Amino acid sequence: MADDVHPAIEPYQVIQPPKPPALGGSVVVRNSVDEILDAVAADLLIQAVNCVRAFGDFHLALSGGSTPLPLYQRLMIDPRYRELPWSRTHLWIVDERRVPFDDAKSNFRAIDEIIGQHSGIPREQVHPMLAMSPTADADYERALRQALFFREKGQDRLDFVLLGMGNDGHTASLFPHSPALQAGHETLAHDDARPRLVRINDGPAVTPPDRVTMTFPLLNAARFIAVLVTGAGKKPMLSRIAAARTGKDAATPPTATDLPILGIKPVAGELRWYLDADACPTPASPQAQRQPAPRPPANRGTGLLPGVLSCARRTQPAASRPPPAASRSRSSASVTRRACSPSSGRNSTPLIHPRCFAHHTSAITTPAVSIGTTTTHNG
Repeated sequence: MADDVHPAIEPYQVIQPPKPPALGGSVVVRNSVDEILDAVAADLLIQAVNCVRAFGDFHLALSGGSTPLPLYQRLMIDPRYRELPWSRTHLWIVDERRVPFDDAKSNFRAIDEIIGQHSGIPREQVHPMLAMSPTADADYERALRQALFFREKGQDRLDFVLLGMGNDGHTASLFPHSPALQAGHETLAHDDARPRLVRINDGPAVTPPDRVTMTFPLLNAARFIAVLVTGAGKKPMLSRIAAARTGKDAATPPTATDLPILGIKPVAGELRWYLDADACPTPASPQAQRQPAPRPPANRGTGLLPGVLSCARRTQPAASRPPPAASRSRSSASVTRRACSPSSGRNSTPLIHPRCFAHHTSAITTPAVSIGTTTTHNG
């Protein structure tokens, strides 16, 4: 009778995330926002540790908006990310609205209240955009060049840039058909041929208020570009991006002027998209979404299962019961640490479950390129 009332349930079920779409670069898809934030945070941690080991500091550029704020909060309160090297980090702002810092629309205000004031980062290493200044773009570009000047040629660039994407395909404050999209063809002065790295963006194509934004030459020189996109509202635009990348939108192929996110093409770095299942335009088939996983063998742990592990309440024999979660995470994380870090110091990184990590490219393996250039350095 018990079996009739409670049908047999597999103790482990795997929920597969949707298949990653072809967006250019690598694509990480997780079933929930919570999981995709873990993936971004883990990659950020590894990138920061590697850069500090290789270069002595870490240059991080963050975007504003509502989507990344939970990520910033997680970096502050989750013990897995306590070893982020904030004392060696320079915090930059990808874009800013031309409003005072006490305005609720200020990107810097939101980022500073979460990270700047609680991470222990030295205040001189926090770089707000003074967006109300008439020379805000030139001033910020000068600050960037001065801060990166002390790195060797080819490593003088941002190490990690976090971007988002709007429903219209804009990223940073680079809006479709807006003036800042032409910054790659503009120079600082008549006697300075370097492209504009930061620009005031205004005019009818810009959603008010006017903005100050990093430009394609600066963003595309970055070592690692993360694009975080969540929610069902972004799915149609991601479908357009995938069609443009794969050539299926051949009748009227959009350009970076139409969809600025298409202009994000790292010169010598890595582009990685982070999507939750709601935003992903390629949902998994019903058969692949939920399927029983094999039982773990006796006297061994469950190992690493793809997707999200869901455990039904069911008594197992002691011999086949998985070991405690702490011991599983410890052994698995140590393997991940050795694979992702240039050196495997015993206490160099906190223990993070391996499913949080995407397949990470070490910060020191990307070719050398300076900010504002379009070619790599051989040395």
